[in-house]
Amino acid sequence: MKLTNLNCPQCNGLLNQERDMFFCSSCGSAFAVDYDENDVRYTQLVTEADRTKMLLAKDVNLMQTDYALREQVLQNEQDRETARQRKTAVKTAFTGMRVAIIGLILSVVQMLAIFGYLFYVLRNVDAKVEERNAIKNQTLYDYLKEDQHLLENTIASGRAYIYSSRYAMTEDDRYVEPRMAYYNDDATIDSVYVLKTQGYSRPGILCIYSLSYTYVDTGEVIELYDYVLFREMDVDSDGLLQANYTPDTRLGGDYIWHAYYDKDQLLREQVRMTSKTYEANEVEIPDEWKEAKA
Repeated sequence: MKLTNLNCPQCNGLLNQERDMFFCSSCGSAFAVDYDENDVRYTQLVTEADRTKMLLAKDVNLMQTDYALREQVLQNEQDRETARQRKTAVKTAFTGMRVAIIGLILSVVQMLAIFGYLFYVLRNVDAKVEERNAIKNQTLYDYLKEDQHLLENTIASGRAYIYSSRYAMTEDDRYVEPRMAYYNDDATIDSVYVLKTQGYSRPGILCIYSLSYTYVDTGEVIELYDYVLFREMDVDSDGLLQANYTPDTRLGGDYIWHAYYDKDQLLREQVRMTSKTYEANEVEIPDEWKEAKA
């Protein structure tokens, strides 16, 4: 093989090879290569080596492309599997939700049915109890009005109760010098009201008494009115009327005497106020009861 100057014979510029041609980088002249036998053999060897290199590069490219395709196929399969699993999970969740909603609806319907039945039963029970109470209260009310012996004993009990709450002397401090007064133990029945009730409460008896206090220093007498309320009258095991509770009095009137100067005021504040809950009806009592003293 002969070595050839790689400079341009025209301008001595640098030659660049492109396949079987050389081109001057300065003047652009083109030159062909003059091969001999050795040059041809070299060219063949170089060409075969290039071809082998190209084939290897092609094989590598094909392998890389095949690998990439396989990876893409695998990834696509994984994506489809993930999508299938998500779809199955969503379907299962919706199915469970539907079952839960249906169960909740059935439970609510069942509870409403139970409550409706209980409400119906309780209403009937309450109606029956109220009816029985109304009959019993009416019966007791009629007994109270007609049982003179019970009324007389009730009046006596109220008088004794007034004495038990007034036996001590009272100090009237409305004056410059407090004045002492004592109860005369003269409570006399003025009027009696039988209280008719509704519901679970039982009838009662309201007794109004006239009474007096006497000042120690001057002997002046103060006339007052007080009342005793016997609540919840009922019958005992022998069928006799009785009061289930201790007589009940409310603090009213003057704060010192715990009584009223005015009978009409007592009636307004107690009998008429009481009638919001009770139906207060005055009953006739014998005159001798009004004259009786403790």
